[in-house]
Amino acid sequence: MSHGSISYFTFAGFTLDLAKGRLMNGTGDVHLRAKSFALLSYLVRHTGRVVPKDELLSAIWPDVTVTEDSLTQCVRDVRKALGPEAAALLRTLPRRGYLFATDALQRPQAAVAPPVLPPAKQSSADPRPNEV
Repeated sequence: MSHGSISYFTFAGFTLDLAKGRLMNGTGDVHLRAKSFALLSYLVRHTGRVVPKDELLSAIWPDVTVTEDSLTQCVRDVRKALGPEAAALLRTLPRRGYLFATDALQRPQAAVAPPVLPPAKQSSADPRPNEV
């Protein structure tokens, strides 16, 4: 399942805000290096699908040759940031790739500004005078 147009996701007490480039928990921002954030973002956007290592390497490091050690380090960073929930959220499938758990992801949210409502009209029964 791909969530290309979704701006933020919530899972296991975390909010991943793709538009602002932030991972947050109940106490504030959770620091992740840029490539680790990119990895988490990619996996969350492709939740429920095994993402092969080669695909991750080309998505996170386009036009740059890196070894799987770079990917492994980013996975380690993400797991550390997610804490005790990491094992249930981000799974390694040996010789296949990585999987972000579908059941952990709450309903993704689109980047939609809240509606701006016009001011409520005062009824004639309202005892307060009209303010200017």
